[in-house]
Amino acid sequence: MSGSDFNTNLQLLVTSDIKGAIRVWNRDKKFLREIQLPTSVESVCFLNKNGDLLISHASRVSRLRFETYWTKVFDYFGVTNSKTDESLK
Repeated sequence: MSGSDFNTNLQLLVTSDIKGAIRVWNRDKKFLREIQLPTSVESVCFLNKNGDLLISHASRVSRLRFETYWTKVFDYFGVTNSKTDESLK
């Protein structure tokens, strides 16, 4: 199985695959980030408009906060502006 979801607030797409990879893309299909889990991912979706992820894997559901997978490349592609967002500094 694999999953995908789109966050209209951040204009981000998230995808997952059975090999445990979660990938984040911008609205222009530019690859931004990969998160590798040690187990297969059954599904992934955005939990809220802030970009937190809800991940189904290894018979459990986990929450991944946006701040933990955010990277400066998100600023470069106009997703965020870490100079004005205190949670990203």
